[in-house]
Amino acid sequence: MSKDTDKYTKEALENLIQQSTDHEEQKSYKELMQKLVQQDDMNQDPQKDGFRYDYDDSSDLR
Repeated sequence: MSKDTDKYTKEALENLIQQSTDHEEQKSYKELMQKLVQQDDMNQDPQKDGFRYDYDDSSDLR
């Protein structure tokens, strides 16, 4: 999904959550929102996650 599409989808879900009076419907929208957020987290640039490891294994040196 493009960033614009993702943004508009999230905004639409937020509006639906606020406007709905059915708790089951709200729950479904919130679950979908969570999935979108998780997908965004997974699609993030790996260089921006703050975790980099140096795999320089010099344990065989004595």
